[in-house]
Amino acid sequence: MCLNHTGRVLLIGIMVTNGLAQSPVIDYRYAPANHLNAICLPDDWQKTLINEKGELAYDFGPGPYAKPLTTIGVGVADRELTVIKQQWEHPRVPLAQTELAGEGIRVQVESFALVPESWPAGQAQETTGVQRRNGRNGVVAWATPVGVHDPAFRNAAWGVNRPIQYRVPVAAGSAKQVALGICEPYKPRPGMRVLELRVEGAAPRLVDPRTAGELNQPHVFLFNGRDENQDGLLALEVHAALTSPDPNVFLNVFWIFPAEAALSAEAVLRGELSAQAEIYYPCGRENEEAALAPRLDAMLATFSGDTVTPEIIVRTNRELTFDAAAGMLRWNGQPYLLSRPAALRLTQEKGSWRLALPRGTRQVAVMMVHGQRGSESSNRVPDLRLAQQRSRKFWRQEAHLPFDRLRVPDAALQNLFEANIRNLYQIREVVDGRLEFQPGPSVYRGLWMHDVVYAIEAAAFLGDLAAARAVVENVMRFQGSDGQVRVMAPHAMHRETPLLIYLMCRYSRL
Repeated sequence: MCLNHTGRVLLIGIMVTNGLAQSPVIDYRYAPANHLNAICLPDDWQKTLINEKGELAYDFGPGPYAKPLTTIGVGVADRELTVIKQQWEHPRVPLAQTELAGEGIRVQVESFALVPESWPAGQAQETTGVQRRNGRNGVVAWATPVGVHDPAFRNAAWGVNRPIQYRVPVAAGSAKQVALGICEPYKPRPGMRVLELRVEGAAPRLVDPRTAGELNQPHVFLFNGRDENQDGLLALEVHAALTSPDPNVFLNVFWIFPAEAALSAEAVLRGELSAQAEIYYPCGRENEEAALAPRLDAMLATFSGDTVTPEIIVRTNRELTFDAAAGMLRWNGQPYLLSRPAALRLTQEKGSWRLALPRGTRQVAVMMVHGQRGSESSNRVPDLRLAQQRSRKFWRQEAHLPFDRLRVPDAALQNLFEANIRNLYQIREVVDGRLEFQPGPSVYRGLWMHDVVYAIEAAAFLGDLAAARAVVENVMRFQGSDGQVRVMAPHAMHRETPLLIYLMCRYSRL
């Protein structure tokens, strides 16, 4: 059918009329059913998230992506709870409120990060002399290794579209035997993730973790390394092979031995030689071990309605222990989950721990402890109402985020705008001593050139020119001697160089 001029004008008029007749309301009809939100502090090393159920979400790894391997929630024995609603107490304050309900019972859960008296607590420091560069992404209890194996195979350092880079202190110019350990628990078949293992002074080796075994099969690869550039640092790196469909890489553990040591990969894999190594380094726990002080998260759950038995429900791959005397869960020998009142007993199922609390309890305070230094001193749950007051004061008076630079007429949109400003700074991070705006707190926890353009523009529009400039200067370190900017790996993204040029011009104009 062909419309004449009059018909086309009439059709356009009908379309415009229908468009104008629609109410300009944002009703969130397309909101995702599943989501994660940050409740951590600005530039926080511990990127704590909550899910749509109000559960604390931790332990994100390189597969399954954007899925927490550990969640902490509250429930009721023998009753199912469903989510009624979830909201922020205030867009500037990441205190999440989740309302749950079941037969004859309602539960209000308030989730937030406790703010220390002094924040930030200072730069995290390396404790072993080993340096990890270009990010510290890691995951605890990612793998479930089969057979007799060193326990370090359970955890993993991982790199998102970038290599894992370690520098190990050695005598300048010295030779060492190096063992690299990997264990793939996620990729279902060979060819889906191919790693290039590099040790300074040795030929690189391409490795497909699935070609040589099944899921969760640990492997050890031996190298004769040497500090060729005589800088006193032995370079160990894991890159994605150019043929790898997945550019995200991982490393579970490495060992450094004397050059003349008699080794077998099998003995190293079983953990029989770990005590003899000059350096034995379980990967993936850098943030936990380097933090100067514990970082604490909390949930405050209030129960109304029937008299019930509240529970704390933990789903995790971590190897936890129940301290019955203290009514707490420990990880790595240190306090991990505490509650008030303390848990009376533990029921354990596969991947799930249920901590029963006294029947009739109307309010439950839960505290999570992150970081190894000083965690033993975090052995009691503070008054969480006072902790909430401290959090509100911090976010409204001390965080100094640029909330008041821009205003929009609609109050609901202003709230959404301010929550996004807060999130921009929550998922920002200090990497190698430099600021990085990041697209996300889990899979995209790193620097992406195209995303950093948007973030720096946003910071500049908000008047935070100091942070914008700091991040621009940080990006400059990825420029090679030929002028090309290389952030992503293994394949060069040629748009990164013009994006930096655009970014510099845009920053200058703003």
